[in-house]
Amino acid sequence: MKGTLFQNFDHLMACARAGEVTKELDRARFRFNTAVVADQCVALSSRMLKSAGSSGIRHGSALLKQHHDILASQAHIANIADPFAINLGGMLFGQASIDPSV
Repeated sequence: MKGTLFQNFDHLMACARAGEVTKELDRARFRFNTAVVADQCVALSSRMLKSAGSSGIRHGSALLKQHHDILASQAHIANIADPFAINLGGMLFGQASIDPSV
């Protein structure tokens, strides 16, 4: 996940340094890549919690605390990947972007 985000950032910086505007489709893809990280983290954290068994859900569990923090991150609008996925999918099929931030 970090590798993808760093590659996206490197691409954006290269465009900025060259005085070029990043293509709209690339910006939409980068936006989706950023939002989907929270979903990927929740999925991985859930697997870890399940693997930990009952010790993972006991009061004071550090793993459970981290899991709750990751779940809370999904409450932020920037971490809800579905609208960005819909926008990117539409753009890949030739539609105009519906995301004003792209």
